[in-house]
Amino acid sequence: MKTKSKAILFLFLSQLLCFVTFAQEMKIIKAKPGEVFMIPEVGAIIQLKDKKIVVENVMPADMRDKSYKDVDLQEADVIKMVNGKKVSSTKECEDIYNNLKTGDEFKMGINRKEKMFIVGFKKANPEELKSSGKMIIKKDGKKGEFNILPEFGILYSGLNGKVTVKEVLKEIPGTEGKDIKAGDLILKINDKVIGNITDLANEYDNVKTGKKIELILQRNDKEIVVTAEKKEGEGKVIIKKRN
Repeated sequence: MKTKSKAILFLFLSQLLCFVTFAQEMKIIKAKPGEVFMIPEVGAIIQLKDKKIVVENVMPADMRDKSYKDVDLQEADVIKMVNGKKVSSTKECEDIYNNLKTGDEFKMGINRKEKMFIVGFKKANPEELKSSGKMIIKKDGKKGEFNILPEFGILYSGLNGKVTVKEVLKEIPGTEGKDIKAGDLILKINDKVIGNITDLANEYDNVKTGKKIELILQRNDKEIVVTAEKKEGEGKVIIKKRN
């Protein structure tokens, strides 16, 4: 069976870092909170740089939903206007986007190599994007098929009373060298027995920033202890997989 190719987008604004991985190529973008906004339909990251709103990354067309393959947004484009309004920050772009209803037009006035273009598309229904392969994953476990523990770089899920590591995300800095593998069972967090993903999410949330998190994992008949320091703030991960 062929390994599924994948694109992984990490947006950790609380850590002032944005990680974008397409076809296993990684680019690290440093940004302060409020300086970065993601356009989910085209997997684009826009960032405020030198007082310009710049497109930093765009998901390859063949990895987007069919309705958005022809959206001509390119890296290094500078966004001047959104829906007829001049914009000077990513927050303004985000507010306009968030106030749109599904199916409403999102049009950007783009400066590309000193030429002006209009690039637009209809806002997607998030559930339709999800069903086509995108999964929104939050640490609180309220959205998405998987949950994340960013300090350990793992996605986890629960089934039949067991919580299992589904994938180890090596791209997250600070997670190197931890003895964690896909398929490991998560038995405890800080000596609290884990029976389901809600238990794990709740116990994780109870750990204060800067305090130690200890996980006890089971791999075959062996128990493994891994530790990390709790990071500040909430993160968001978006993953797209294709066959």
